[in-house]
Amino acid sequence: MAISPIIPYVTMVIFPFFICFGLSLAIIFFNKKLILKENRQPHWIHKSIIPRHGGVVFLLSLVVCAFLFNPDYTRFGFWMLISAIPMFLAGSFEDLVYPISPKVRIICSVLSGVSALVLFEYQITSLKVPGLDWLLTFSIFGIVITLFATTTLAQAYNLVDGLNGLSSGCGLIALTFIFLLAFQNGDHEIYSFCLMTLSCLLGFWFLNFFSGRIFL
Repeated sequence: MAISPIIPYVTMVIFPFFICFGLSLAIIFFNKKLILKENRQPHWIHKSIIPRHGGVVFLLSLVVCAFLFNPDYTRFGFWMLISAIPMFLAGSFEDLVYPISPKVRIICSVLSGVSALVLFEYQITSLKVPGLDWLLTFSIFGIVITLFATTTLAQAYNLVDGLNGLSSGCGLIALTFIFLLAFQNGDHEIYSFCLMTLSCLLGFWFLNFFSGRIFL
């Protein structure tokens, strides 16, 4: 009996959601054991100590789902996750071990951006702004603008993290539009990966927004 072509996409929506949701619940349950900072200082917005292991949960969910549910985008997802390693390590070290300086976080963000440029050979080529578009015809300016955009975007998400559902909610909105653009242009690799990432992030968002008991 033939399998409906919609089944893989249903799988990509349901399983990543519950994997990320379940791992987030586990982090909340083992909260006291997993807060590794000796000073156990709360986030600047919160009065009590809230686990900030959401980034670890989210990335782990992506890794599991990328290799389980659809081999078509495994290569794209693998290199995407590889490029995020410097930024992920910086954030995880700060949340799990000890605070790091903004300079180090920015450097790690730049390294992640450079990794993505090398691995995917993608860069901004047009902004529809007279003058800037001419500059972007020169590769070096395209690289600089792309790194500036990716670095500042990463820091922006870090700044808004701490309010229930804000950072993850912004991510859901951005991913939705990227998914729609990729789907409209028939880019199967990107829209499949976006769909899986959306589902993972939605599983985290439900706990982050409604309970505020875990953050990125």
